[in-house]
Amino acid sequence: NAIGPIYLNTTANTQTIYVRLENTTTGCVSTIAPLNLVVNPLPAPVAPTPLEICDDDGDGFATFDLTVKDAEIIGAQVNMSVT
Repeated sequence: NAIGPIYLNTTANTQTIYVRLENTTTGCVSTIAPLNLVVNPLPAPVAPTPLEICDDDGDGFATFDLTVKDAEIIGAQVNMSVT
């Protein structure tokens, strides 16, 4: 059955979708091999604890390494990266 121009996936499982092409002039029809629709979950970042550093020389500047919070932001999620 046709699914229309907008498709709402109602399951979390992989679904197989077939593509049917029709030439409206000749009426010729072709079916393309199945496509697997895989819906990946949205990332759920965790708000990190504050990142603090002392201004040892009193000039108002400090260097922060933001990557030290990556694991905290990712939490227990897998296959995620922070950019």
